Amino acid sequence: MKDSIKDIEVPNNYMPRLLSFVEKRGGSGDDLAAIVGLSKQDLLVPNRLLRCSQICQLFAEAQRLSKEPAIGLYLGSQLAITTHGSLGFAALSSADLATALALVAQYFNTRTPLAAIEVTRDEKYTYFSLKELFPLGEARVIFIETVISAILRAAEYILQERFICEGVEFSFDEPNYGELYSVFFDYPATFNAVQTRVCIRTELLTKTLPLADESAHNMAKEICEEEFNSISGEEQLDQTIRNLLLKVKGDFPSVEAMAVELNCSPRTLSRRLREIDTSYHKIVDATRQYLASQYLDNTSLNVQEISYLLGYNDPSSFGRAFKKWFSQSPHQYRKREKS
Repeated sequence: MKDSIKDIEVPNNYMPRLLSFVEKRGGSGDDLAAIVGLSKQDLLVPNRLLRCSQICQLFAEAQRLSKEPAIGLYLGSQLAITTHGSLGFAALSSADLATALALVAQYFNTRTPLAAIEVTRDEKYTYFSLKELFPLGEARVIFIETVISAILRAAEYILQERFICEGVEFSFDEPNYGELYSVFFDYPATFNAVQTRVCIRTELLTKTLPLADESAHNMAKEICEEEFNSISGEEQLDQTIRNLLLKVKGDFPSVEAMAVELNCSPRTLSRRLREIDTSYHKIVDATRQYLASQYLDNTSLNVQEISYLLGYNDPSSFGRAFKKWFSQSPHQYRKREKS
């Protein structure tokens, strides 16, 4: 079991592109790697695992070395569909846009476990939402911009034409380079949204894709499934539970209810968690810690409202827990973030 959320291991799928961007902008790839105690060659090793904390440091340092605040927009828009591995090929060869979107949502964690994709729809619109699963600190905006830019670029390549999008919503304040969004996106971008998501007309989902190939699609999907299964074993049980907890928005189930969700007995669940050196209580506590920081950073909710959202009966209990996590009160934390 990792010591904290920031020790979750992440594949270095996109580190070569990040290195290349920094060096093209006059920065040093060696200096970038050194920030996490590695060499440039270490970051180029295929499928090397990095800690979440290292990924955050690398994104933030790349922004500094490249002297480009909008690095996420540039990086994401430069990612060819081939950089997304088997998932990119499976989406590219899908029969229609609905199939491609469903695939990306299902196998997104084969590219990164830091976020999840959720597809929801109504009669008129379909929403492709990015669900953040871990606190990324100062790398958060860079990560979101990279993912959304990459998805929109991939969509245009899959369609082989301009992607008709109704708009993109971002769950952060408009950056001081906000005018660049109109350069990168041909559709409206709004900020301070409840969640980050792309909106398209539902009628587009049935559009036949020009590069559809059933045989190639099935082959690529099989590889996606193998990759998915390889990272969904027992070592990932804590992450599976955390993802389920994030979906219930603070109304955290008991260990008995979670065991039912995972099709096992409470005793078996507790044993499996002990085997990876954690417990259900520790996972709930870490999830509350993450959500607390997100609510304070990205909403105007007061401390009492946040405490209830996190399942605390009174704000004082939340305050004590928060001080244990961050060594300061919620009010001090929020004041620091705004200063």
